[in-house]
Amino acid sequence: MRDRTRLLASILETVAEVRVTDNIRGQVWSKLLVNSTFSGLGVVSGLLYREITEDPAGRDAAYELWREGYDVGQAEELDLPDVLGVPAEALVVRGTEDRQSADAALEVVMGQVGATKASMLQDLERGAKTEVDVINGAVVERGQAHSVPTPVNERVVELVPAMEKGERRPHPEVFQELHTLLD
Repeated sequence: MRDRTRLLASILETVAEVRVTDNIRGQVWSKLLVNSTFSGLGVVSGLLYREITEDPAGRDAAYELWREGYDVGQAEELDLPDVLGVPAEALVVRGTEDRQSADAALEVVMGQVGATKASMLQDLERGAKTEVDVINGAVVERGQAHSVPTPVNERVVELVPAMEKGERRPHPEVFQELHTLLD
């Protein structure tokens, strides 16, 4: 690690936890997993992160968005570091056997960010354009490049512009719409 990097890290550690890494792409994709999952669902539902996971259909949608993003990260051959205190793969649900351990990992995550209001929802409420194309759109784009299906991310990317135009409003009922994509 370079001296300037160490110095900057020591300064920043006075206000927050600092992680220095050479795995920039993996770190960015791990952050994208959080944003594509919870900010994506927060903007379309109008809910806080914890409220999303308290709704059974919201939780299912969260696990599916996470799995899609995780699978794309694997196709990209990224080394995904821990996210919010859990391994990135801990929130991947492929069957009922994964559900219990994923629920436990999700509780750890929600303990840290459960009270968060999605930045994209805040943008929408201010009348600003969201970053859905950069966040969920990145999962879709890279998924297409690797032939990894991303139908739930695709639907989030479709829904948000309609909300930006005032044609739809964020509402938890959208979870049922997303749930139809899971079958």
